[in-house]
This record gives sequence, structure tokens and C-alpha cells, in this order.
Amino acid sequence: MSSTGQELSQADIGRAYETATGTLVEVTDQDLDGMPLPTAKTIDIVCFVPASSIDPIAVGRPYYLMASGPASAKPYVLLRMALERSSKVAVAKVALRGRERLALLRVVGEALCLHHAVAG
Repeated sequence: MSSTGQELSQADIGRAYETATGTLVEVTDQDLDGMPLPTAKTIDIVCFVPASSIDPIAVGRPYYLMASGPASAKPYVLLRMALERSSKVAVAKVALRGRERLALLRVVGEALCLHHAVAG
């Protein structure tokens, strides 16, 4: 594609996937809406940070978490204990309301609490 020097409007810009042969396949909003989120049934921990470094104003509504069955009970307890003992919180990616978001996991009593990040 050559540059024409013309400025494109937002309506002229689209999304596409380039195949191995160089063919571009358009990707629409409907295509993206139909794709499953990678974090739909998981919590993907990105990093751990000191709990004291988090501004309480920057966190949203809390969701109290619990293990979903016997297979998740042990990891749940281990994560809760590790966060509690280290005085840290976990920064994680989660799917909430059909969108992937950043969230904080912190210990509240005997539970893990998830706070999704507040948009700035």
C-alpha cells in the first residue's frame, strides 16, 4: 500500500487479520463480541504489589470470592494465605460483564475479595 498523503477519518479505519498468504480478512465488532474471553472462568494474576501502595479510591465495588469446588479449594486457600502473610495484593485480569478488566485481589477476613479497577 502506498501513502497518498491524505488524512483518514475514523470511519475509514478498520480492523483486519492478515493470513499467512498476505490476505486481509476484516474483523467486525460482531466478530469480537462473539469471541470468548480468555479469562471467562479464570483469574489471571499479573503481579503482586504491596497492599500499602494501592490508593483505596482507585478500587471499585468488591466481589467476595469463594472456591468453586474441591479442585479449586486448595489454590484458593494457598493464595489467600500467601497474600495475607506477605501484606500484598494481586493485580489480576478477570472477565466481568463480558469485558476483560484489571482487578485487585486482597484478603478480607477469611475471604478473598476482588475489586475491579475504576476507569479514570
